[in-house]
Amino acid sequence: MTTQKTTKCTAIQLKTTPFVVAEVVFGSPKKNCAGIGICKVSPVENVLPSLPCRSVTTEIAAIKNNVLRLRLSMQGLCANMIDRQFSQGRFKMEESFQLPAWLVDQLQLSANQVKRGTYTLVFEEQHIIISLRLG
Repeated sequence: MTTQKTTKCTAIQLKTTPFVVAEVVFGSPKKNCAGIGICKVSPVENVLPSLPCRSVTTEIAAIKNNVLRLRLSMQGLCANMIDRQFSQGRFKMEESFQLPAWLVDQLQLSANQVKRGTYTLVFEEQHIIISLRLG
């Protein structure tokens, strides 16, 4: 932790949580990536999503209490995806999602599955943040 002083205030800067950049494809795995939820998570070599309007490059981080944080760039989202996946400020997982082994290993997660349920979203100027429960 470091303390930074500015003319207006003193800010405490905490160490940032390590994260992985991955392509997240939205939809239901049982419906061939149609519907809502998370269908697939793949590592990315570049920042261009392979399925425009169904996927987005996402920062994924493990945070306390078995929670996985997804930070999606608004730049990669089309209006149709926002309406379908993030309506009314919520994100719904119709079914549990098995995380890929490479992601579990890289983030040193204690659980390998995202629980089904409805999750509250945080909208920032350039990002949408989803905090998902692991189990």
